[in-house]
This record gives sequence, structure tokens and C-alpha cells, in this order.
Amino acid sequence: MKKTISLLLALCFLAITTVPVFAAQSPWGVEPQRYTCISSPRVSYSEDNSMYTCSGKARVRNSATTTMDLYLHPSYDGGVTYKDTYLLDSKQFTGDGEYSVYGTKKKLSSDCKCRTALYIKVYNSKGQLIDSAEVYSD
Repeated sequence: MKKTISLLLALCFLAITTVPVFAAQSPWGVEPQRYTCISSPRVSYSEDNSMYTCSGKARVRNSATTTMDLYLHPSYDGGVTYKDTYLLDSKQFTGDGEYSVYGTKKKLSSDCKCRTALYIKVYNSKGQLIDSAEVYSD
């Protein structure tokens, strides 16, 4: 009887200790939040015959100041490397909220592949960086 109870307790302990590991690796488990103050950062990119149009957006909380910089990165080797950068918009926001940046650039070349990059930095009331994010289109 003691062996049976000991075996059951050992199996229960094993089951309890393996469940959190499975939950962390499982696609159905809870994934930790990537950012502490930034949620839903996203960028969009479109092009027509003569213009590139780019935009970026994010919701920010627990912030005194937020900076958002929107760039266009062209690539002339099919997207392997992005060497040049063009600043399309740069803004500074105060407080919490959903913020966006927007910019356009005259089309560079027909053989150019481009992506949009959004860089977000969140500062507290002391001016210390407390969160940051980089988001790319592709």
C-alpha cells in the first residue's frame, strides 16, 4: 500500500512539474508580452507609379514621452541587404494613447525592393528609456 501511494505521489509530482514546461512551449500556452509599454506596433507600405507611401502606428501606455521614427529602406539586391535609409517622419508624443506617423517618398527605381521600418522609444518622466520596439514591413 505504501509503495502504491508513493508511486502515485511521484507521478503527481512529475505531472505538476511538466505542465508549466509544456505550456511555455505549446502554441496554445500563454506567451509573455514582448513589450511592457508598447502594444500593437505595425507598419504598412504601398507603392504606386511614382510614390512610396509608408505609415506606422502603435498604442503606448505608462509613458511620459514617446518618439516614433519612420524610415524607408530600399534594397537593390532583392531584399538581401538594406543599406540606404530615408527618414520619412519623426514625431514626439506626450502621454498615453495611440500614435501614428506617415510619410511618402518619390519612387527610387523600378528594380528596387523596399521595406518600411518603425522605431519606437518610450521614456518615463525622468527621461529614462523604459521600452523600445522595431517593426518592419515585408
